[in-house]
Amino acid sequence: MNPRPRRLGKQEVGVLVLCGALLISSLGAVGQTGRNRAKEFVCLANVRQLSLAWLAYAQDNDGRLVEAMVMNSAYAWAHPVPSGGVGADEEIDRAIKTGALYPYVGEVRVYRCPADPRMKDPRQAAYRSYSIANGANGEKYWPDAGNDHTPAQRYDEIENPSRKYVFLEDADPRGSNVGSWQVHFLPLSWIDPLAMWHGERTTFGFADGHSESHKWVNQSTIDWCYRAMYEPATFSFFMTPPPMNGKTLSTWRQAFPASPTGKDARYCVSTGGFAVGNLRLCGGRWCPRSCR
Repeated sequence: MNPRPRRLGKQEVGVLVLCGALLISSLGAVGQTGRNRAKEFVCLANVRQLSLAWLAYAQDNDGRLVEAMVMNSAYAWAHPVPSGGVGADEEIDRAIKTGALYPYVGEVRVYRCPADPRMKDPRQAAYRSYSIANGANGEKYWPDAGNDHTPAQRYDEIENPSRKYVFLEDADPRGSNVGSWQVHFLPLSWIDPLAMWHGERTTFGFADGHSESHKWVNQSTIDWCYRAMYEPATFSFFMTPPPMNGKTLSTWRQAFPASPTGKDARYCVSTGGFAVGNLRLCGGRWCPRSCR
């Protein structure tokens, strides 16, 4: 594994969060744009700290990854709130503090993006802003449906960790960010929505401990995620992007942290499908690999 990153102490985390809060409050005269940028800064710091905690946990546990599923397990990174996503503050904090990553984080506020309004929304009241991608020791969705990946269970199963995302801003509309964040590659489709609280941007944390903000440009992805964020009653999971927008999902497939079971799978720009073995899935049909 990589050399152990220096773990931020509780006091350092508190100072970082406090600096972010002071930055947000001091930008009142700058306007909404300045305040939004300050909140994004805090979100990036949060996700970086969570990613470093995730990495430190693996190094303390002989390379084993913390469980990405939010469930009642001693090895889960966070636990569910018994009442779904809505509960007393003490109950919500307990769901975070009893998770396996909390000893490495030490601050409940790190689990929440300051731009995420759902804590104040009685329809959702999501107590965490972030989820772990299911490719990083989460549940394997439809194991017999031809998905081309197996969730990594150990750190050394993640190739190119600086390019593989682990944490992301989730917009699950069911009252809390349930389970681990899912995406489906065969056929090519989104399953779970992403949150875009920073002007069509999403914060990601990577397997080497760094964080980045990604700007979305495909309108089909933006519109679908916005329904989850602002119109949860009208939202439907699963969204197959138009062929012209499929390349974006292909790019994030390459950054997925799972162990690939079909390393030769490649994206077909003209059809919006993936090559798997000697066949290619194009528009829901299996075609010869010579398909272009």
